[in-house]
Amino acid sequence: MIEDSVKAQLRAYFDEACEVLRIDGSQYELQYETIGQRFATVDNAAEMQNYTLYINEDWIKNSISEDAEFDLRYILYHEARHIYQHKVIEEFEVTGRSSELPVTILSWKQEFSTYIRNEGDDDSWQKNISQSVEIDANAFANAMLIKHNLEVRIIPGQEEIMLKAIENMVKRLWNVTLKWSLE
Repeated sequence: MIEDSVKAQLRAYFDEACEVLRIDGSQYELQYETIGQRFATVDNAAEMQNYTLYINEDWIKNSISEDAEFDLRYILYHEARHIYQHKVIEEFEVTGRSSELPVTILSWKQEFSTYIRNEGDDDSWQKNISQSVEIDANAFANAMLIKHNLEVRIIPGQEEIMLKAIENMVKRLWNVTLKWSLE
C-alpha cells in the first residue's frame, strides 16, 4: 500500500500540472491499483478513464525504491496533459474554438479513437510512444521537469523530435526560448 504522504505528493504534482493547463483538477480522482488488476506489468504507470486516473501502485513503489522522484512527477504531469488534450477536443467540438490548432486537435482525436496502449512489450511500447498525443504529453511533462530544474527524460531515438516539442511547449507555456543542442 502507498503511504498517505506519497499519495498527497502525487496529488500535488497532478494539481500543479492541472493549474498550468487551466484544468479543474479537483474533479479527478487518483486511484491506485496493483499489478494483476488493470496493469499487467510495471511498464504501464497510469491511465485515465472518465474522471479517474488509475495509477500502478507497483510502478510507484518501484520508482520510490529507485529514488526516482522525477519519474513520479513526470507521469502525473504527462497524464494531466492527456486530460488537457481530451478537454481541447471536447471544447473544439462544442464551440469550434480552441487554443490549439485545428489540425492538432483533429490529429489528437484520430489518435485517441485508435489509441495504441502500452501493453508492456517492446512493439506496443514503440507504437505507443510514437503517437502525437504521447509526444505532446511527454513534451509537457519534460517542460514541467525543466521548470523544477530537473533533467528531461527523452527516449533514445526521439531526441530530435522531443527537443523540438519541448522547445515549442516551453515557448507556448511561459514564453521562454530554450537553446540546446544534441551534442
